[in-house]
Amino acid sequence: MAFELPTLAAGVAIVDKKGNPTPQFMLFWQRVSRQIQDQEEAQDTLTQQLQQQQTLILQLLLTVTQNVVYLNNLSEYLIELSNASNARLVFTQCAVATVAGATMTDISGCGDPLDFPTWPGEPPTPPWDPGEDPGP
Repeated sequence: MAFELPTLAAGVAIVDKKGNPTPQFMLFWQRVSRQIQDQEEAQDTLTQQLQQQQTLILQLLLTVTQNVVYLNNLSEYLIELSNASNARLVFTQCAVATVAGATMTDISGCGDPLDFPTWPGEPPTPPWDPGEDPGP
């Protein structure tokens, strides 16, 4: 809907001989005032809607940021877990090979188990309640 102001017909007097506004002009002026007020209200409504959408976008960005931080933390945790697990697997394979060979009396070639990476501990906590669906 385009914004259009009412028009005053040509030849309609704006003021009478005493300098007072004519009834036709007063009616025209009321229509113009009402149209301007309606336009301002429509702009206010649109501004409020835009502000609400901005708020929703900011909330979404915050959620996305929290999820990215969580995924980065989880990735680091899984790497540490994998490193610790792989070191133990290599030691176990070496020990099994030594026992299977039965020619070696020690497993010193397998490395020192005390040098293994430590288990990473508890995984990071997601930014959402684990009992709820985090959504798309």
